[in-house]
This record gives sequence, C-alpha cells and structure tokens, in this order.
Amino acid sequence: MEDNPDKYLPRIIVVDDSEIERNLLVHTVAAWGYPVEFASTGQEAIALIQREKIQLVLADLEMPGMQGTELCSALRNLDLGQYTYIILMSAQNDEEFLINALDAGADDVLAKPVDGSELEARLQSAVRRIELQAQLTTKTEELSHAHDVIAHDLRAVSGLQQSFLPEADSPFPGLNYQWLSVPSKYVSGDHLQVFELLPEVYGFYLLDVSGHGIPAAVKSMQLVQMFMDHSSSSIVFEGRSGTDGQRIVSRPRDVVSRLNRLFQQTESDLSYFTMIYGLFNSSTHHVSMCQAGHPSPLLLSGNHSVKVLGNGGYPVGLFDIDDFEDIELTLGNGDALVLYSDGVTEVLSATSEAFGEERLLDFVTQQARLGRWADLPERIQMKVQHWGGAFVQKKGFEDDVSILMLAPRPGVLDQREVVDQDRQVPELLFKLQNLTDQWNEVPQTTQEKSIVIVDDSRSFLRIFEAMLNSWGYTVHSARNGHEALALIEKVQPDFVLTDWDMPGMSGIELCEQVRAHTQTAYIYIIMITGYASRDDLLNSLKVGADDFMTKPVNPSELKVRLKTAQRIASLHTGLERRHNELSQLYEALQRDMREVSRIQRALLPKSRPDPWPFALQTIYQPQGYVCGKQMGVLETQANEHGFFMLSMPGDDTATALQTMALARWFSMARATRVLFPIEQTSAKIRRYLATPEQVLAQLSRLSPSLNEEAQRFDLLYGLMNLDQGTLLVAGIGSWRMVLAQPGAEPVFFEVDGTRDNSERQGKVLYQGVIAPGSRLYLYSQECAHTLGVSDFQVWKEQVLLTERGSDSLNKEFSRLLSLGRADHATAGDAALLGLQWRESFEPVRFCPSPSQLELLIAELSATSLELKDEFCTHQSPMKLGEYLDCLAFTAVADTVNIGVLSNAVRSFVGGLAYLEDLCYNTDLVVSEALTNVMVHGFKDSRPAPVQLTVLAFHNAVGVVLEDQGASIPAHVLDNMRNAEAFQDDLTLGELPEGGMGLTFMRMVSQRFVYRVSPNANKLILLL
Repeated sequence: MEDNPDKYLPRIIVVDDSEIERNLLVHTVAAWGYPVEFASTGQEAIALIQREKIQLVLADLEMPGMQGTELCSALRNLDLGQYTYIILMSAQNDEEFLINALDAGADDVLAKPVDGSELEARLQSAVRRIELQAQLTTKTEELSHAHDVIAHDLRAVSGLQQSFLPEADSPFPGLNYQWLSVPSKYVSGDHLQVFELLPEVYGFYLLDVSGHGIPAAVKSMQLVQMFMDHSSSSIVFEGRSGTDGQRIVSRPRDVVSRLNRLFQQTESDLSYFTMIYGLFNSSTHHVSMCQAGHPSPLLLSGNHSVKVLGNGGYPVGLFDIDDFEDIELTLGNGDALVLYSDGVTEVLSATSEAFGEERLLDFVTQQARLGRWADLPERIQMKVQHWGGAFVQKKGFEDDVSILMLAPRPGVLDQREVVDQDRQVPELLFKLQNLTDQWNEVPQTTQEKSIVIVDDSRSFLRIFEAMLNSWGYTVHSARNGHEALALIEKVQPDFVLTDWDMPGMSGIELCEQVRAHTQTAYIYIIMITGYASRDDLLNSLKVGADDFMTKPVNPSELKVRLKTAQRIASLHTGLERRHNELSQLYEALQRDMREVSRIQRALLPKSRPDPWPFALQTIYQPQGYVCGKQMGVLETQANEHGFFMLSMPGDDTATALQTMALARWFSMARATRVLFPIEQTSAKIRRYLATPEQVLAQLSRLSPSLNEEAQRFDLLYGLMNLDQGTLLVAGIGSWRMVLAQPGAEPVFFEVDGTRDNSERQGKVLYQGVIAPGSRLYLYSQECAHTLGVSDFQVWKEQVLLTERGSDSLNKEFSRLLSLGRADHATAGDAALLGLQWRESFEPVRFCPSPSQLELLIAELSATSLELKDEFCTHQSPMKLGEYLDCLAFTAVADTVNIGVLSNAVRSFVGGLAYLEDLCYNTDLVVSEALTNVMVHGFKDSRPAPVQLTVLAFHNAVGVVLEDQGASIPAHVLDNMRNAEAFQDDLTLGELPEGGMGLTFMRMVSQRFVYRVSPNANKLILLL
C-alpha cells in the first residue's frame, strides 16, 4: 500500500470460517492501514456491516450456514445507505464460480490461495470505486438539498402568482368567465384578470411579457400591481369625476398608451409585452377593448359562427407611439369572447410544425357547432397538448399558455354540460421536474455495449474481436495507444481492454490520457499484463484502471469480469447521470435566482453622470440571493427629491417579487401624488408630506391583498427640498433615522409600528429645515443589529464625525461598513439609505506626460509577458499590439464618480471599435475596482483622489488604478486565490468583503496584479 497517512481507507470486514486464514487476512490488510473487523459467519457479518456501516467486504465462498454467494444476495437486498463493495474468495476458480459470484452481486473475485500483490491491487481498485461513488453521492445530496431549498422558494412564487388570478367561478352577477393558465416554468410571464371597476362595469385583460421564467414574472407582477391600484393615481381611471359624481373609467386605448409610456425599453431592460385590455358593461353588453400586439380575440356567436377580431396593433414598450385603437362590439346573450396567448398556437408537433391560428379557429368553430361552449379553455388545452405529443406530456408547454373566455350572464357559460367520460385534462400547473421520481426509473435498453481492445498483437486482436462479437459486444480494435486514444474519443465505448506493454504509448499511459479527457459517460478500463510487478499493478489502478487480468486470458473469467464491469459502470453512470440532471436543473434555478437578485439590485438608487446636488450611499446586502427590502429616490420637481424604503418580512423570491412590484409603483411619478401631494392653495407647485393615515388609506386601495397580514410591509418616505433646505420624513411600521447636522448634536428618531397589531401604526419623524452638509441615515429596526448599530450610542461614538466636511457621508459610511463586518454583527439582511447635502467632487481629466506614458506602456508590456499574476498561472504571454490611446482621471472614488468614470470609460473604449464584450468588461472592472477602493480604502480623513488610467492597445486594454487609501486586506486576496473555493465552495453570502468585485475582475481579466507600497496601492488589469 502506498504510504499516505492522510488517505482515508474504508473499514474492511473479513468473513471466513477458517480461523487461520481469517487471522492471516486480517493481519495482512491491517498492515496496509485498513481498519479491520472480522466475522466467522455470514449472519455475524451482516450484523456488523449494518451496525458499523462497513463498505468493503472480503468473504470466503464456502462457509457453513450461509455461503458467500448467499451473503452477497442478502447484502444487496438491504438498504445500507451507501454502496458496499464485495470481493468473494474461493479455491474453486472455474466459470461456474465466477458466474454464481456475479449473479449474487459480488464486485470482484479472488482465487485461493490469495496472492498478496493481487489482493492489495484489488483492494486499491475497490477503494477507488468507493471513493468515486461517495464523491458523486455527496455532491448529489448537496445539490439535491440546494435544489429543494430553491424549488420550495419558487413554489412560493408560483403560489403568489396564482393568488392573483381570478376566482374559479365568477362572482359578478352580469358577467361570467372561464380561464386557464399553464406556466411553461414554475412562474409565468402571462397573466389574466377580470375585475369590477364600477357597478355593471368590468375590466379584463390578458397580457404576455416577452421571455419566460423569473424576468418575465417580475414585470408581470408589476403590471398586476398597477391594475389592482384603484387609488386616485390609478391608470384605469381618469383623474376626474363625471356629472353623476362617479369616477370616469379610462378608455382601453388610453390605459394601454399610459403603459406604453411607462414601460419603454431601456438598455438594461429590453423586454416588452403584448396584451388585450377591455371593458364590459353588463347592462348594455357593450365591449370596448384594445389589442396591443396580442393574438386576435375570437368572437363566438349564438349562430355557432366564429369571427376573428382586431388587426394586431403594436406591443407595449416596443415603440414610442400612442397609435392604439379600441375594438367596439356588443355581445348577444348567446355570444362569447375568447382571448388567448401565443403559447397556444406556437405548440410544436413531433415534426416541429406549429399548431397555428387556423387550426385553433377550426377547432373552436367545430366545438361551437357541436354546442360545446362550456369548458372550452380546457378543451383547447387538451387539443394543443395532444398536438404537442409526448414532449408536452412529459415536459409541459415550452411557452406560457393562457386562455380567458367571457360571456354575458345569463348566457352560454351558465349552461354547464356533463363532462365527456374520456375527457381528462392533465395537471400541468407548476411543472417542476421531479427528479426523485425519475431516478427510480431504470431505463430499459437493449443497445449493444461497445468495447475497444488495444494490443500490438494482430493474432490477439483477431481472436478476441471474434470472441467479443460472439458475446454480443460491438468491438473496435486498435494496435497502439495513439490509435486507441483517437478511437475512444470517436466512439465513446463502454469498456476498454488494453495490453500493458505496447510500443510508443503503454497501456498505463493510455489509461492516464483517457482519464484526463472528459467523457460523456464513465469508461471502464481493464488492464491486461503478463508480467507486471506489484508496483506496476498498483500504479495502473492509481492512474485510473478499474481492473486487471493476467495473460494468458481465461475467456470465462473475462466474460464474467466484463459483466461485473457492466454492472459497476452502470451504477456509476446512473449516479453520474442523476448528478448531471440535478446539476443542470440546479444551475437553471440558480440562474433564475441570480436574475431576481440582479433585477432587485437594478431597482436601487444609482448615481447619475451629472452628480446630484446631494451625496447618496446605500447598503444592500441580502443574507441570501434576495430579501424583502427595497429603496428608491425620485425627482419630484427641480431641486426637490423624494425617497422611500420598503421592508416586507420574508427572504424568499415571492417576497422579493412583491417588494419589487411595490418599489416600481413607488418609483413612478403617480406615486408621488400619493406620498407627496401638491398644495392646492399655492400658485407655485409646493408639495407636502402625506400623513401616514392618508398613505395607509391609499395603500389599502392599491391592492386588497395588502390588507392580509402575510403581505403587510413597512414604508418609510420623505421629501427634501434643496431650494428651501427642508426635510420631511414619515414612517409606517418600524424604522430608525439618524440626522447629523454640522455644528449640532446628532438626533435619533424612531417609529415602532408592530406588524402584529390589527391597526397599522405610522408617525411623522421630522419636519423642518436642515443645514448644508447634513447627513441622513435611514434603516429598518430589524437591520440594526446586522449593520452593527444596535443603539444610538454606537452611532455617536463609532460612526458619526464631529468635524465639518463635504465628504462626511463617505467617511461615516466607511466606519459603518466596518461595524457591519465586525465579529459582533448579527447575520441577516442589511439595507440602509444614506444622504448628505454637499457639493459634487468632479473628476478631473488629465493627460499623462510623454515620460509617464512611456513608463506605463513599459509596465503593462512587462505584465503581459509574465505568466503568473495575483491569482493564477497563465499558459502563454499576452500580445498587446500597437499602443492606440489613453484616458486618465483623478477623482474621489465615491458612488457618483464611479458612475461618471464608468460612462467615460465605456465611451472611450466603445469609440475605438473594440468588441462589445471587451467594452463591457472594461467598464465592469473599472466600476468594480473603484468600488473596492471605496469599500477598502476609506479612512477617517477625507479620501484622497485616485488616479485612473485606461490604455488602449490594438489587441488589449490596460487599466491602472493608483490610490492612497488602505489596501485590500490580505485575507480577501488569500480567499480569492483558492481556485477550488472560488469555483465550488464560496456561495454569494460567503464571499469576503469586496469579494464580489474581485470575483468579477478576476473572471474577466487576463492579468491581475496588485502591488502595495507604503505610500500607495496599484492595481493593474489587462483585458
């Protein structure tokens, strides 16, 4: 056994009724370092194996009471919770013994008397097999747990979406409906709803957001929230009342036009949506609806005819136009409307032919003539599902499928008929792959197994090719290792049977090469040798051989060993397949979770190219991917800004989606009228702060679901007028605020509105004038311990500064970040909004002198030739090419300037016609590098400007950042140097301080060099 004291060896049990042979084997394997147990009977062995979780069994065939083969069968029928490797020993070394051992479930056999070298090699092979199985099992279990956590989260999202769908039966006396919604994934970008606007006036819509999954669901939820808003700022009502005192319902085309203006595509959001929004008057049966890029609705008439309505229109958010039209019609008592999404007509058959609009029209017409009005949406689902065949039956629809059918009441939908006996609508709602069920399905296959045999002897190849063919194997032959390697890469065989000693490339070298290449399935390798020593046998197993045989090869033994190999390889391949399936699903779920996180962060306040007349800093650190915290800043008018913070209990995706939908609503101009109404008596536009009671009244009308306890949220909102120097802040729920004004004692404000109270509590925190340079910190009470500021005294002693300074916010923010990273800080979500009145720190552009430029080019050229940088070793030097141009700034690394410099760099590299990926990555690393300076480099004194230089070459871009702040801590760099931890072990929540920025820079940079000197830090990146 190879000397390696740190190597884990599994426990072995030796089972033999002969005390002499048993003791000899026990002492032999114990000398090799194995923990050993022993038993004299099969029954005794089974009890020990179950109690001690023994994974390696060395058993005699002939034993009184229970034979070795019976022991094998008994162990295979037990649920031991792990794989147990069984080697049977016998002096009876014939074909019958081999076959019986294999059938009983043995993994390997040994002939008695046992040869020590062969026994050691066989045990090595067993250990390797056990380790491979254990590694795959562990990873699969970890993935399974992570998958279950995320899947549970996403099921909550699905439940949330379904809760916003219409009731199953229409509650409206004048309007009946039927509907169907089948997401293609766990959540849907489609949505439909029917709701009452006024007595006898109902609104309805069916919308389809481009894309699938979480991103589409986020926008869908935002739209749901907007249609549920029946407050004074609602998009479905006009801002005035009619002569009868009732609110005026907006025309459908006006509603769609408003949505089109609100949801225009941006660089960060290229999505759009199609929809039909309409009104139905139950007293007149008049319908008015607007079609915006959505499939045309169908009118089913009482005479059993079907008519296609509308001409398409434009999708919402795609074009900056208001050219939308309404479709006007009146429904008879026997008429009905059918609205559907394009997921219905785009279902593909087995021959990749779309179901299409003509087939849908023909089917609906046929059902109408047969009088099958009731449950038409489900009949359509059955039809398209049948069209999609086995793929849809197993995987579900590739696109969201939504259908809404409307009819006057009383009418055709009130005449429910008996359901056809053969009509069975499969349950497709919320289809997450249930891999556990799939794993229990062992695929039945009659496909021939393939084998590559490698030997430099023509006669050996000829004889064994004929023999293996007669056994039913597909055989491929190679005369040397190089030829075999190419053949294995091409045919991907199940087994490789290779000679040990061959000219050119030996069998052991071939084995190393095969294991070095990634295979689609596990390849079982048997080494054949005539004279290999003990060390040779062990070495062959070490480099990846699974088994070995000695020449001359016994055909019976080979046949049995191949069957054993097939069983073991199938176990390994099956586990590998299950692991890969789960990995793919987990990666897909993780992508969606990261997308939620990205969208949630995208809603946070951001710096603008033109610095605001106030400083702004935020902390937003969910403990997981997402949380129920959001914040925003909106310009209410020139030199006046409003701000808000939201806090909803929960850290799952459903909570995040609700919070994002609310944040989107609060970020829109119409929300300004709710939080900051205009004084009607003033000739000049003057806003005041709505009282918490007024806001609560509006929120209850915003969404009836918000009255439910589980969906309550805390809201902090404020208004700062820079002309007047006034600040107004109020809170609903539990909030804290710190106000530090130059020359005055800091003041601490708190509002405690417990969520458990039936009546929600609100309070005005501050109304007054504040001085220039004042700092304002806002956060929820539950974040206090996570931020490290459990009480006001901590703010006074460890965060707030007494001296004046336009950069006080940045310095205090640095001290606050240090508290949050301290050991005593409590784990949890952290969200904080910091504001300060101050002048902007304008970045200053400069041109390096010729000598400075020459030194920079020389330094980057030398860096490009080095093969090792801060994190890894590269295989070849970089070629920078000809120097083209440079961009250089000195600037304070604050939030505003990071945005300014990011845009400048993006414009600079974009103007040089680099590839889009290089332009994006350069912009990314500059932003992240400056962010790291902000995170790590702030001191208790004003931060000194950094010097940023971007040099453009023909083949690459160099970024040089020099700062005089504190250097990036050594432990952060040490953690990032661990490639394995970086790839596998570090989760988002476990990344070290600044680790996310370093991660991005490391991922996209070809060279990463960080130098620390007594006077400055220098970061060099090559892309």
